Amino acid sequence: FSTSSQDSYLVPFDAKIYPNPASINSTVMFSGNWDHPLTIRIVTMDGKLLGSRILNSHYRNTSLAMADLMKPEARQGICFMVLTANDKIKSIPFMWIQ
Repeated sequence: FSTSSQDSYLVPFDAKIYPNPASINSTVMFSGNWDHPLTIRIVTMDGKLLGSRILNSHYRNTSLAMADLMKPEARQGICFMVLTANDKIKSIPFMWIQ
């Protein structure tokens, strides 16, 4: 592959969940450069939606509390934070504890 082909697959945004395992008291730090709204979805391994939020492009380099993202009925287990902006997608696994 050439460098230009590899660059086209780079995702211009990221998120860090800390601490991980995550709880209602954890924080998600978003960073990067996105020109379209960033859709955040929290899903279980079987695809059940546990929460979602949309960040506009002017919210770059910001943080959110997990309490603002997760539904109260979320059960303990492995989850994924799926970030989508335009045609770029990133999935971040994390452990949810109550």
